[in-house]
Amino acid sequence: SYRVLKKCCSFQALQRNPIFSKNRISKWYRKLQIPNPNFQFLIPTMINPDIPDFQAARLLIIGDVMLDRYWHGTTSRISPEAPVPVVHIKQQQELPGGAGNVAFNVKALGAQVTLISVTGTDEAATRIQALLTDKGIHCAFIQLAEAHTVTKFRVLSRHQQLIRLDFEDGFPNLNTQWVHEQMQSY
Repeated sequence: SYRVLKKCCSFQALQRNPIFSKNRISKWYRKLQIPNPNFQFLIPTMINPDIPDFQAARLLIIGDVMLDRYWHGTTSRISPEAPVPVVHIKQQQELPGGAGNVAFNVKALGAQVTLISVTGTDEAATRIQALLTDKGIHCAFIQLAEAHTVTKFRVLSRHQQLIRLDFEDGFPNLNTQWVHEQMQSY
């Protein structure tokens, strides 16, 4: 568990992973004698003094961004329609995935981050952009009207993923020249 915690620099980064409960994370922080884990971002050198200071770093991240949606609930019975569990949803969570998750983690280290990615012009793209800009990440999205933003739904119960639903069609009409121009301007 120390190795996992050592690689992560923020309490919220650990919380995003559904296999870690809040109590388990708090117990690790107490064992390692790290101050209050409820800080939005911990100073990386508090966990590992060998981690360099990223405050002056400017990073450009280019990659696939997606919206990860997690539905957490309880399961107490099997559906009469098919041999599958019935999940009573208690909590919903949305996080940027793929390159968006990388941008979150790099920003948590203190770097200035710009993210270039392709999305649709749908609600999922708006949500991803809001999640990223709230953390101070600059988004330069190529938004294609005819495409849908990649979205992944996960249904979990008792810390077990029951199903993952992927909504992605790709971006066949993507103009890669715009991406190259963005890279040159950075």
